Amino acid sequence: INTFNLGETIMALTKLNAARALTVATPAFHVTLSGNQTIGTGSWTKITFDTEYLDSNGAFASNKFTCPSDGAGTYMFGYGARTQNVDDGENVAIKLYKNGSALDTERAMGSQYSPGSNKGMSVQATYIDTIVATDYMEVFTYHNEGGDQAIEAAATYFFGFKLVGV
Repeated sequence: INTFNLGETIMALTKLNAARALTVATPAFHVTLSGNQTIGTGSWTKITFDTEYLDSNGAFASNKFTCPSDGAGTYMFGYGARTQNVDDGENVAIKLYKNGSALDTERAMGSQYSPGSNKGMSVQATYIDTIVATDYMEVFTYHNEGGDQAIEAAATYFFGFKLVGV
């Protein structure tokens, strides 16, 4: 069994970080919903994020992140939503859009089928993409429940940050 001393490990990492400059990954943002959002059935709907927890460069506005003029680079994006009352075999999904168009559907989308009646379904995805100034990123969601459903504010989010050294 391999063991380690947590205190010694933290001290070693602290010394390592002190020995080199710490780089902060910006631009960065993290947004959510202030209340549930109603989503119609059978079509992709833009999520209207209206609560900012982090927006380091003021680049998140009008429900989308727009790459600032000095922010070009490779970014990591994460996004998720939870939809209630989805019935057996019905689908919920979430997808990242760039400049108004869906990104690579297989890798930029999270999707699930309900295993029973009236289930709450959570979908999440992450995606890494290179963007340049004025590129903008948005999140859309979908369900085919048959009637309008709400995505839950407490479980719906979108975040992104520039990767350092990429």
